[in-house]
Amino acid sequence: MEIDKQKEEITQNVMAAIEGQLDEIKTQSASVNQSPSESEFAEVRNRDRGTFGKGDSMDSVEKVMGTADTINYAGPFERWFYGNSSVSFKDGKVNGWSNLDGNLLLK
Repeated sequence: MEIDKQKEEITQNVMAAIEGQLDEIKTQSASVNQSPSESEFAEVRNRDRGTFGKGDSMDSVEKVMGTADTINYAGPFERWFYGNSSVSFKDGKVNGWSNLDGNLLLK
């Protein structure tokens, strides 16, 4: 009988400790608001929902599309990639695009 009582007491103590650790983990998890990927998604959700076209500035494209995944430079030319799609610039103005993914928000 005494052994059963001790066993029950130990079980309760272990369960209380586990519940305390679980609460601590939940608190730590709640204090970490956003992972980097969630921040990137927030940037995409909050961007301007407009469109862009030939002759528009780099700033206007960035406001519409967000930050490019990759940028290639070649003299006065730049190409911004959004997935497999890209926007080409000459002297800071849109001079073409390739919308392979269908994700460019074009006029």
